[in-house]
Amino acid sequence: MRLASFIPLVFALAVPTVAFVPTQQRRIHASHLQSTAVDYITSVEEALTETDQLQEWTDACQALVDGTELSLEQIQDAYASALGWKSWAMTKSKIARRYIKPKAPSKEDMAQSIAWLQSGPLQLDASQLGESILSNPTAYLLSPDESYQSAMKVAPKKYRDEEAFLGFLQQYPAALGNYYNCVDDGCNSECGNCWVAFMNRCKNDASHELW
Repeated sequence: MRLASFIPLVFALAVPTVAFVPTQQRRIHASHLQSTAVDYITSVEEALTETDQLQEWTDACQALVDGTELSLEQIQDAYASALGWKSWAMTKSKIARRYIKPKAPSKEDMAQSIAWLQSGPLQLDASQLGESILSNPTAYLLSPDESYQSAMKVAPKKYRDEEAFLGFLQQYPAALGNYYNCVDDGCNSECGNCWVAFMNRCKNDASHELW
């Protein structure tokens, strides 16, 4: 083979082709990814069965399904994350699992949380409730009333007024989990729940001065 004809052939083999993926196929792929993401739930439910907590888990998840527009899979994933069962199930080491202490599911606590989120100061409808839960499962599913008070208490000063705080939560619902502010108390390795770190992440989306 002459060099002149060999070079185009090598180039063609080296350059990857980009195939168009039909919309339906993309949806099937996305559905598969969602299914894979909650495969660990089987392990969680087996563990809950061993401790006679499966019915509490099932009832609590169903209450969330009834009160939101989320799927059962989304609810299970969020609730498992909030309780610590997701971390437990995703940890493969049996030794490491001993140090993870997931919380027990409670249909009564869930009913109280949902009632507060719907009729308390947040007044969330089904769509808003679902979006808020996905943004921060722990803050919205485990004692959200306490999360609300804790977050507002240490919020940046311009948001410590309840009206301003509620307005901010409508735009950034995940802020309900911010129970620390290093501006007031200094850094304490609480970046995942710190107002300063949260505000820095929000700055790219903000159309106004956050602080």
